[in-house]
Amino acid sequence: MLGKNYTSMTVHSKKLINAFIFLVVFLIIINIAFSPQAIFTNVLNSLELWVFKVYPPIFIFYILSSLIINVPFFHNRVSKLFRIINFRSSHERTIFSLSLFLGNPATSALISENIHQNKIKIEDGNKLLCISSFLNPLFIISFLGSTFNNYKITIAILLIHILSNFILAYFVLRNNSYSNSINHVEINHSNLIIEIFDSIERANYLLIKVCGIIVTSNLCKFAIQNILIKLNLHNPLVYLFLALIEVTSGLYDIINLNLPVKLTLSLIAFLISFGGLSIHLQVYAMIINTRLSFKRFFLFRMLQGLISFILCFIVFSI
Repeated sequence: MLGKNYTSMTVHSKKLINAFIFLVVFLIIINIAFSPQAIFTNVLNSLELWVFKVYPPIFIFYILSSLIINVPFFHNRVSKLFRIINFRSSHERTIFSLSLFLGNPATSALISENIHQNKIKIEDGNKLLCISSFLNPLFIISFLGSTFNNYKITIAILLIHILSNFILAYFVLRNNSYSNSINHVEINHSNLIIEIFDSIERANYLLIKVCGIIVTSNLCKFAIQNILIKLNLHNPLVYLFLALIEVTSGLYDIINLNLPVKLTLSLIAFLISFGGLSIHLQVYAMIINTRLSFKRFFLFRMLQGLISFILCFIVFSI
């Protein structure tokens, strides 16, 4: 009976998702018919965002991270970080350490890559995927610093974002034990030049996927917003939902709602830890050919966002 109910819920969920996708595509077609120039401008703006804001940091950090993981000299040093957390192998600890600066979807790509190379087991990969979702700290500092011009707010939200991941890591990994047999993996000792070229190829493959998803996500958001404007609908809850689609524009959406300061900061902390649906789709694209659980990853992002919201609300209530 339980199995039938679960199957029924799954089928119902898929129907709802398909209906929503059909609706969004329909809205995009309407916008193309009546506002073609605005649609093309949105696409160009998304490509500009990818070229100047997304491509440089992901390309650089992904190649550096690949070298750190695969070159013994770097791997052995970085893997010594965060020994207080119960990772089962040095590869997991190294990826977690790098994820603090790398962010998603690059972190999920590294996890998938190490699973394919049998350096990480699938269950350990699922745990790592759930607790290694950081937004680039340079982006957080740059955005919050320029928006609020208050270093206390910037540092507080950054630390809350990092702490929320560490809280999840503690509970997810508390029963883990370090395993020498799992840790003892042959690290690739191939020519460093070959490793660099392989990393460049993987980085560009990743970034092409990211580009397509960014353009599509922003196009969907623009189509929905445009229809809402034409219908003169200004419900704050609708705009809060739209803010979840993409982090950068979503943060501006939250600020523009002019809510009380404490609530605004808490919602910002939630969105930064949640990550945005665009990033989640990018993660899905990275793990689609593995047995990593996207559903589990998504639930943990909701949980992380909730933890950050509560912590931020408490901190700014003191």
